[in-house]
Amino acid sequence: MANNDPSSSKQLKKLKLPRQTPKRDQYARISYLYQASASSNGILSRMYSRQMDLVAKKTVLKVSPTIKRTICKTCNRHLKPGVTYSPEIVNESKKTDAKNDILQLQCICGQIKRFPYGKDPNYKTYHERSLMGWNH
Repeated sequence: MANNDPSSSKQLKKLKLPRQTPKRDQYARISYLYQASASSNGILSRMYSRQMDLVAKKTVLKVSPTIKRTICKTCNRHLKPGVTYSPEIVNESKKTDAKNDILQLQCICGQIKRFPYGKDPNYKTYHERSLMGWNH
């Protein structure tokens, strides 16, 4: 006898429930702290950025590289061009080729972040490509 009752265990296994993001409340907290750190008050902004970093480390969450790039690792400032950091394209190689250009961001505290820029100026990180729906 076949059991057509939808509550049978085999049919329940076949039904797939929608996937939920684990640790959703921690991601929401990180998102809120990141948005709050973009405020103009410097001391509060730094405190929120530091708190965001601590929450991410304590709950072992992966923070987007685009978010990581907008926060100074030394002083926890939210990096804003011309306000809290100065951008500069530097080429310190012996060959002054455009392929060797490096985007250098210097924070007010003196910390320098360097990103290769010259090889492909249109380069997008994996996270940025996945947000846009690109396959390549």
